[in-house]
Amino acid sequence: MATTLIEVNGIGPATAKTLAEHGIKSAEDLAGAKLGTIMAVPGFSEIRANKSIAAARALVTSAPAAKGKAPAAKKAASKPVAKKKPAPKKKKTEKKAKAKPAKKAEKSKKSKTDKKNPAAKKAKASKKAKKSGKKKK
Repeated sequence: MATTLIEVNGIGPATAKTLAEHGIKSAEDLAGAKLGTIMAVPGFSEIRANKSIAAARALVTSAPAAKGKAPAAKKAASKPVAKKKPAPKKKKTEKKAKAKPAKKAEKSKKSKTDKKNPAAKKAKASKKAKKSGKKKK
């Protein structure tokens, strides 16, 4: 008794019909077919043809050992779902966790405004002069 094409993993009713139209009517026919013959069937790439032939050969070779047992219902093949792992949280080192001193932050703000405002630049220069004890004109 010939094994039906639908029993081959990856072959459904529509594909079995297409294969039958091209002369492949059983799993044994598929297992013995050449790669080029299967690739000539619409919908079969080289990869799919190789996988189908291998699946048919596996089924045909395991079929004699399973004689006497009722054929198992074909289960729908499902791909295992890969779970995404959350990205590990980066630990802050003590140096990075400390805030910058307020004076540095103020200086950077002042320097930006000084570049744009000449009056602020002049005031800053006079402030420095007072600290050093010199006068600037």
